Amino acid sequence: MVSTPSNLALELLQKKGMVRAHELARISVAGETLQQPLRSSALVRVSRGLYAAPDKALNEHDRLAQLAIINPKIVFCLLTALQIHGLTTQAPHAVWVAISPNARAPQVSYPPLRIVRLSDPGRQVVTMLLDGVVGIPVNSVVKTVSDCFKFRNKIGLDIAIEALRDAWRQKKSPWMSCGGLPSFAGWPTSCAPTWKAWHDNTQSCRVRACATAQQGAR
Repeated sequence: MVSTPSNLALELLQKKGMVRAHELARISVAGETLQQPLRSSALVRVSRGLYAAPDKALNEHDRLAQLAIINPKIVFCLLTALQIHGLTTQAPHAVWVAISPNARAPQVSYPPLRIVRLSDPGRQVVTMLLDGVVGIPVNSVVKTVSDCFKFRNKIGLDIAIEALRDAWRQKKSPWMSCGGLPSFAGWPTSCAPTWKAWHDNTQSCRVRACATAQQGAR
């Protein structure tokens, strides 16, 4: 294959899904060289300084990828992290992101953001592949569930309990064991015995476990 600007750009896009202008510049696709694939529709601009293949239909995952690429210091958290991990039936109207206390808030017109400032937003972060190509930073399952109880006044206690139940049922993390989540979240050790009630499917045991989680999150 002839190494034309269009071919070089498309080879990079196949590896990364979406690329920023400075990444294209590293392979000498910039200025007039960048305009050539744009004019021939071999490359499309999806937002300022961000490019994708012309046949890429942007979906909700792509919006998250755009945010992560343009704002590399954010971490997807709470409701958005639950959605990515498949732990909620909720469809949040905004994207929830965590940043450090002194970090500059991302400036985007769309999608709407809910920003949570954490002392250590990089703690317990995993990289999730969207559509098998673009990697984005997301709070781990156990960190997300723990934070849902911590920020239950922001997202609602029902959502936190639903996330806890689904994470346990789906065995999303080894930390979702009888004593794992209380230990990780720093909840009282008294939580552990009641946590075992989740192994019993009776409604009364579920109520006890959820009550213990609420008490521990205070």
